[in-house]
Amino acid sequence: MNFKKKMTKKGNYPDISEYIMVALVVSFSIIIMFNVISNFDSSIQSMNESVVTNTTKNISSEFKQDFLNGFDNGFLIVYILFLLFSVVAARFIPSSPKFIWVTIIILMVLCFVAMIVENIWGGMADNITLSSTISQFTFIPFMMEHLTYLTLIYGLFVAVALLTKSEDQILR
Repeated sequence: MNFKKKMTKKGNYPDISEYIMVALVVSFSIIIMFNVISNFDSSIQSMNESVVTNTTKNISSEFKQDFLNGFDNGFLIVYILFLLFSVVAARFIPSSPKFIWVTIIILMVLCFVAMIVENIWGGMADNITLSSTISQFTFIPFMMEHLTYLTLIYGLFVAVALLTKSEDQILR
């Protein structure tokens, strides 16, 4: 299978903006789902034992903790997979040294968009209802609070993968 004939794309930066949007949507969805699950678990835990057994209370509490750990770790894994996929794909995409200036401009724009998303996240983290939920996660708050740096690192990895190819992979 010849990837050079199949790949007609000239850059890999749309993947980075796609990552930013996926990070925003996934993190917001996870926080809202965890908030709903926490409220549901709280109502189950507060019920009388004659209505809800201790086994049900334990299962609900374990599910809440498993949800927290699973999605928190999953968010980190999604970032790493996006990064790996983008770098591998960038190695197959034809590029040229002309992309250096485009790379610099796109990295600045993407970092600006990441700053906006960070501010949206900050507003959400300051919300009284969601702040206690967000504080229970490990990776999601850290990654969303440092999204600009992670986007810059992501972009630099893609730029290095695009611009450091052997002579036969570079377009003239």
